[in-house]
Amino acid sequence: QPRRAEGEVTVVAYNIAKAFVHRGGFKFDTRERVEERLRKMAANIRAENPDIVFLSEAITSCGPCNIDQVEFIARECGLPHVATGENYNVGVPFYKVAGGNAVLSRFPLTAVENFDLVGRQAFWGTKNNRRALAVSAEFAGKPVLLVALHNDSFDMRNNSAQMKQILEWIGDRSAVLAGDFNNRPEERSIKMVKETGKFAGEWDGAPTYFDEARKERIDFIFA
Repeated sequence: QPRRAEGEVTVVAYNIAKAFVHRGGFKFDTRERVEERLRKMAANIRAENPDIVFLSEAITSCGPCNIDQVEFIARECGLPHVATGENYNVGVPFYKVAGGNAVLSRFPLTAVENFDLVGRQAFWGTKNNRRALAVSAEFAGKPVLLVALHNDSFDMRNNSAQMKQILEWIGDRSAVLAGDFNNRPEERSIKMVKETGKFAGEWDGAPTYFDEARKERIDFIFA
Protein backbone atom coordinates (compact mmCIF):
# COMPACT_ATOMS: atom_id res chain seq x y z
CA GLN A 1 0.00 0.00 0.00
CA PRO A 2 1.69 3.23 -1.09
CA ARG A 3 1.74 6.02 1.44
CA ARG A 4 0.68 9.42 0.19
CA ALA A 5 1.50 12.88 1.38
CA GLU A 6 -1.38 15.19 2.19
CA GLY A 7 -2.96 16.48 -1.01
CA GLU A 8 -1.54 13.78 -3.29
CA VAL A 9 -3.79 11.82 -5.63
CA THR A 10 -3.05 8.30 -6.89
CA VAL A 11 -3.99 7.50 -10.48
CA VAL A 12 -4.03 4.11 -12.23
CA ALA A 13 -4.40 3.45 -15.98
CA TYR A 14 -5.24 -0.10 -17.08
CA ASN A 15 -6.16 -1.59 -20.46
CA ILE A 16 -8.19 -4.62 -19.37
CA ALA A 17 -8.49 -6.02 -22.93
CA LYS A 18 -12.22 -6.78 -22.52
CA ALA A 19 -11.24 -9.26 -19.76
CA PHE A 20 -10.51 -11.58 -22.71
CA VAL A 21 -14.21 -12.37 -23.03
CA HIS A 22 -14.00 -12.76 -26.84
CA ARG A 23 -12.47 -16.04 -27.97
CA GLY A 24 -12.71 -15.43 -31.73
CA GLY A 25 -15.55 -15.48 -34.25
CA PHE A 26 -18.83 -15.99 -32.39
CA LYS A 27 -17.17 -17.63 -29.38
CA PHE A 28 -17.20 -16.02 -25.95
CA ASP A 29 -15.79 -17.18 -22.63
CA THR A 30 -17.92 -18.27 -19.70
CA ARG A 31 -19.19 -15.86 -17.08
CA GLU A 32 -17.26 -17.70 -14.37
CA ARG A 33 -13.91 -17.38 -16.12
CA VAL A 34 -14.43 -13.72 -17.03
CA GLU A 35 -15.43 -12.85 -13.46
CA GLU A 36 -12.35 -14.68 -12.16
CA ARG A 37 -10.12 -12.52 -14.41
CA LEU A 38 -11.95 -9.35 -13.40
CA ARG A 39 -11.45 -10.15 -9.71
CA LYS A 40 -7.69 -10.53 -10.32
CA MET A 41 -7.61 -7.26 -12.26
CA ALA A 42 -9.52 -5.51 -9.48
CA ALA A 43 -7.07 -6.90 -6.91
CA ASN A 44 -4.17 -5.43 -8.88
CA ILE A 45 -5.90 -2.05 -8.97
CA ARG A 46 -6.95 -2.18 -5.31
CA ALA A 47 -3.34 -2.87 -4.24
CA GLU A 48 -2.42 0.63 -5.48
CA ASN A 49 -5.12 2.24 -3.31
CA PRO A 50 -6.09 4.56 -6.18
CA ASP A 51 -8.25 7.66 -6.14
CA ILE A 52 -8.87 7.60 -9.89
CA VAL A 53 -8.75 4.69 -12.35
CA PHE A 54 -8.75 5.05 -16.14
CA LEU A 55 -9.86 1.90 -17.98
CA SER A 56 -9.36 1.11 -21.67
CA GLU A 57 -11.09 -1.70 -23.61
CA ALA A 58 -13.75 -2.17 -20.94
CA ILE A 59 -16.98 -3.95 -21.89
CA THR A 60 -20.26 -2.55 -20.56
CA SER A 61 -22.59 -4.92 -22.44
CA CYS A 62 -21.96 -8.34 -23.98
CA GLY A 63 -25.00 -10.43 -24.87
CA PRO A 64 -23.24 -13.82 -24.90
CA CYS A 65 -21.49 -13.11 -21.54
CA ASN A 66 -23.35 -10.19 -20.08
CA ILE A 67 -21.11 -8.64 -17.44
CA ASP A 68 -20.68 -4.89 -17.08
CA GLN A 69 -16.92 -5.01 -16.54
CA VAL A 70 -16.72 -1.35 -15.48
CA GLU A 71 -19.39 -1.74 -12.81
CA PHE A 72 -17.77 -4.98 -11.61
CA ILE A 73 -14.32 -3.41 -11.13
CA ALA A 74 -15.75 -0.24 -9.58
CA ARG A 75 -17.65 -2.34 -7.01
CA GLU A 76 -14.64 -4.56 -6.25
CA CYS A 77 -12.40 -1.50 -5.80
CA GLY A 78 -14.88 0.55 -3.77
CA LEU A 79 -14.90 3.47 -6.21
CA PRO A 80 -18.37 5.04 -6.11
CA HIS A 81 -18.23 7.47 -9.05
CA VAL A 82 -18.19 6.01 -12.56
CA ALA A 83 -18.24 7.41 -16.10
CA THR A 84 -18.19 5.34 -19.30
CA GLY A 85 -17.58 6.40 -22.89
CA GLU A 86 -18.72 4.03 -25.61
CA ASN A 87 -16.32 3.43 -28.50
CA TYR A 88 -18.23 0.63 -30.21
CA ASN A 89 -21.62 -1.03 -30.12
CA VAL A 90 -21.84 -3.89 -32.61
CA GLY A 91 -24.11 -6.89 -33.13
CA VAL A 92 -27.84 -7.48 -32.99
CA PRO A 93 -30.28 -7.25 -30.06
CA PHE A 94 -29.39 -9.79 -27.36
CA TYR A 95 -26.12 -10.55 -29.15
CA LYS A 96 -24.15 -7.33 -29.18
CA VAL A 97 -20.93 -6.06 -27.67
CA ALA A 98 -20.53 -2.50 -26.39
CA GLY A 99 -17.61 -0.91 -24.61
CA GLY A 100 -14.82 1.63 -24.62
CA ASN A 101 -13.13 3.82 -22.00
CA ALA A 102 -14.10 4.51 -18.39
CA VAL A 103 -13.12 6.61 -15.39
CA LEU A 104 -13.68 5.35 -11.81
CA SER A 105 -13.20 7.79 -8.96
CA ARG A 106 -13.40 8.46 -5.23
CA PHE A 107 -14.41 12.01 -6.13
CA PRO A 108 -17.64 13.14 -7.84
CA LEU A 109 -17.37 13.36 -11.62
CA THR A 110 -18.99 15.83 -13.98
CA ALA A 111 -19.76 14.75 -17.55
CA VAL A 112 -17.94 16.73 -20.25
CA GLU A 113 -17.82 14.89 -23.60
CA ASN A 114 -17.16 11.55 -25.30
CA PHE A 115 -15.81 12.86 -28.57
CA ASP A 116 -14.97 11.16 -31.86
CA LEU A 117 -11.29 10.94 -32.73
CA VAL A 118 -9.80 11.50 -36.18
CA GLY A 119 -10.13 8.45 -38.42
CA ARG A 120 -13.12 6.96 -36.61
CA GLN A 121 -14.88 4.34 -38.76
CA ALA A 122 -18.60 3.80 -39.18
CA PHE A 123 -20.26 2.00 -36.27
CA TRP A 124 -19.96 -1.41 -37.96
CA GLY A 125 -16.19 -1.04 -38.33
CA THR A 126 -14.14 -2.76 -35.63
CA LYS A 127 -10.55 -1.63 -36.30
CA ASN A 128 -10.61 2.04 -35.37
CA ASN A 129 -13.74 2.91 -33.43
CA ARG A 130 -11.98 5.45 -31.20
CA ARG A 131 -13.31 8.18 -28.97
CA ALA A 132 -11.83 10.04 -26.01
CA LEU A 133 -13.85 10.16 -22.80
CA ALA A 134 -13.57 13.45 -20.90
CA VAL A 135 -15.00 14.09 -17.45
CA SER A 136 -14.14 16.64 -14.79
CA ALA A 137 -13.35 16.43 -11.08
CA GLU A 138 -12.42 19.07 -8.53
CA PHE A 139 -9.04 19.12 -6.78
CA ALA A 140 -8.45 21.83 -4.17
CA GLY A 141 -11.51 23.60 -5.54
CA LYS A 142 -10.21 23.62 -9.12
CA PRO A 143 -11.79 21.65 -11.98
CA VAL A 144 -9.45 19.25 -13.77
CA LEU A 145 -10.26 17.37 -16.97
CA LEU A 146 -9.77 13.60 -16.78
CA VAL A 147 -9.35 12.27 -20.33
CA ALA A 148 -9.38 8.49 -20.87
CA LEU A 149 -7.66 7.35 -24.07
CA HIS A 150 -7.23 4.30 -26.28
CA ASN A 151 -5.71 5.67 -29.46
CA ASP A 152 -5.23 4.14 -32.91
CA SER A 153 -3.07 0.99 -32.92
CA PHE A 154 -3.24 0.37 -36.69
CA ASP A 155 -2.03 3.63 -38.28
CA MET A 156 0.64 5.66 -36.46
CA ARG A 157 0.07 8.72 -38.65
CA ASN A 158 -3.55 8.68 -37.57
CA ASN A 159 -2.42 8.08 -33.98
CA SER A 160 -0.45 11.34 -34.18
CA ALA A 161 -3.43 13.15 -35.71
CA GLN A 162 -5.58 11.94 -32.81
CA MET A 163 -3.05 13.19 -30.26
CA LYS A 164 -2.90 16.59 -31.96
CA GLN A 165 -6.71 16.74 -31.89
CA ILE A 166 -6.85 15.85 -28.17
CA LEU A 167 -4.23 18.45 -27.22
CA GLU A 168 -6.03 21.14 -29.20
CA TRP A 169 -9.33 20.16 -27.59
CA ILE A 170 -7.82 20.47 -24.09
CA GLY A 171 -6.23 23.83 -24.87
CA ASP A 172 -5.10 25.64 -21.71
CA ARG A 173 -7.35 23.70 -19.31
CA SER A 174 -5.83 21.65 -16.49
CA ALA A 175 -5.99 17.97 -17.42
CA VAL A 176 -4.86 14.43 -16.78
CA LEU A 177 -4.39 12.26 -19.89
CA ALA A 178 -4.27 8.55 -19.16
CA GLY A 179 -4.70 5.23 -20.90
CA ASP A 180 -3.40 3.25 -23.84
CA PHE A 181 -1.70 5.71 -26.19
CA ASN A 182 -0.51 2.88 -28.50
CA ASN A 183 2.68 4.88 -28.99
CA ARG A 184 6.18 4.31 -27.66
CA PRO A 185 8.21 6.97 -25.79
CA GLU A 186 10.34 7.77 -28.84
CA GLU A 187 7.39 8.08 -31.23
CA ARG A 188 5.59 11.20 -32.40
CA SER A 189 2.46 11.24 -30.24
CA ILE A 190 4.34 10.99 -26.95
CA LYS A 191 6.88 13.58 -28.10
CA MET A 192 3.97 15.84 -29.02
CA VAL A 193 2.61 15.73 -25.46
CA LYS A 194 6.06 16.40 -24.04
CA GLU A 195 6.75 19.30 -26.41
CA THR A 196 3.71 21.22 -25.16
CA GLY A 197 5.61 21.80 -21.90
CA LYS A 198 2.27 21.51 -20.08
CA PHE A 199 2.45 17.91 -18.85
CA ALA A 200 4.50 15.95 -16.35
CA GLY A 201 4.80 12.17 -16.16
CA GLU A 202 7.00 9.14 -16.71
CA TRP A 203 8.00 9.66 -20.33
CA ASP A 204 10.02 6.45 -20.41
CA GLY A 205 10.53 3.44 -18.18
CA ALA A 206 9.43 -0.14 -17.70
CA PRO A 207 7.19 -1.84 -20.27
CA THR A 208 3.44 -1.66 -19.77
CA TYR A 209 2.55 -4.22 -22.47
CA PHE A 210 3.81 -7.80 -22.49
CA ASP A 211 3.41 -10.77 -24.79
CA GLU A 212 5.75 -13.45 -26.12
CA ALA A 213 6.84 -11.33 -29.09
CA ARG A 214 7.29 -7.90 -27.55
CA LYS A 215 7.53 -5.87 -24.39
CA GLU A 216 6.98 -2.14 -24.72
CA ARG A 217 5.78 1.00 -22.99
CA ILE A 218 2.57 2.24 -24.67
CA ASP A 219 0.44 3.22 -21.63
CA PHE A 220 0.95 6.52 -19.84
CA ILE A 221 -0.39 8.96 -17.28
CA PHE A 222 0.35 12.64 -17.95
CA ALA A 223 -0.82 15.47 -15.68
